[in-house]
Amino acid sequence: MLSCTAGRKNYWRRAPAIQATLRNITEHNRLKAELQILATTDVLTGIVNRRQFLALASRELKRAARLHHPLALAMLDMDGLKHINDTHGHAAGDQVLVAFTDTCRKNIREIDVFARVGGDEFVVLLPETEREEAYKAVERVQLALAAQPVYLGGQPVIVTFSAGITSMTDMVESLDELLARADSALYRAKAAGRNRVAL
Repeated sequence: MLSCTAGRKNYWRRAPAIQATLRNITEHNRLKAELQILATTDVLTGIVNRRQFLALASRELKRAARLHHPLALAMLDMDGLKHINDTHGHAAGDQVLVAFTDTCRKNIREIDVFARVGGDEFVVLLPETEREEAYKAVERVQLALAAQPVYLGGQPVIVTFSAGITSMTDMVESLDELLARADSALYRAKAAGRNRVAL
């Protein structure tokens, strides 16, 4: 049997190895958390990316279908981002994307799933929401954007977007079907001009 003194000596001999192991575990956990964020978040805007949106939206769609609850989906496409990039540069385009994202975040609910799914394309999934309520939510974002211009080179630029909105019907639909319907409505809104919403 080891004496207390021998036990203490053994501990102090092993302490650096234990501390190194703890540091390695901490670093491993930190890297794992960082990778999780990178895998689920859009780097520029800090919101959910396409991959994570598809996972969250699929889950929410199943829940809504099971409980027979309403659910709406809005596709948003920024107007004129290419022109901003061409005129002011890509850094200015990024500034506009971030400003747009911040305004959207402030004007939708915490339960809504907001994601960037392409360069200037965004989607909002609105649980417990009828199509008309979703229309009002999108209108609220449009009004907020109109009231908050982004300054590029000292000049105010009003950021606008077009949107297509759809909702889940009584028949259980796939997420792909909902996205395709919202995209079709978005195409109609774009064809009608900028800053439009189509149902």
